[in-house]
Amino acid sequence: MVVENSVSPPFTDEDGHTFKVRVFKATSFKSKQSTHRRNQKFKRRTRFWNSDRNIRSAAKIVIPPETSVAIPVLANFPTGSDQLYVEKVFSSNRNPDDFYTPPDSLITRGNPKLHVANFSATAVTIQIGQVLGIGHNPDTWLDRTGRYSPESKQRIDAHATIIQTLVESRTPGLG
Repeated sequence: MVVENSVSPPFTDEDGHTFKVRVFKATSFKSKQSTHRRNQKFKRRTRFWNSDRNIRSAAKIVIPPETSVAIPVLANFPTGSDQLYVEKVFSSNRNPDDFYTPPDSLITRGNPKLHVANFSATAVTIQIGQVLGIGHNPDTWLDRTGRYSPESKQRIDAHATIIQTLVESRTPGLG
């Protein structure tokens, strides 16, 4: 049974083809060379980004004196992991008494934010792209419980329980 489109003309040309493909061929050596150079530059940037362990600020934020602010960050997470351990980097604008830093932290891929504490008496501005820490894979950087003896695990658990008890007794409303 022959069927024709009643809304528009058929989608074929006079030769019976539906569409044509045109291919641009670089015939000169210079054109191939510049394309190759551009591809090399792209690969180099990609390789650098994949190996960059620096945790950088994603926004320009002013931190008031003696406070802490959660700053969105750009980070290169390890493949297969949704978490990243961030090692702190101390920063100072003026003198050794005026500094700001994030604590050693774990951040997640879903909400990559890092708390930065300003210990100085003046406001600090965090610029976009500023290095705030160094990222490490938590699976290889942090200790694993399987490496400890049962006695050591028991001492670690007892120490954690003491710390939790102290925090709950000194912080009203947490317990």
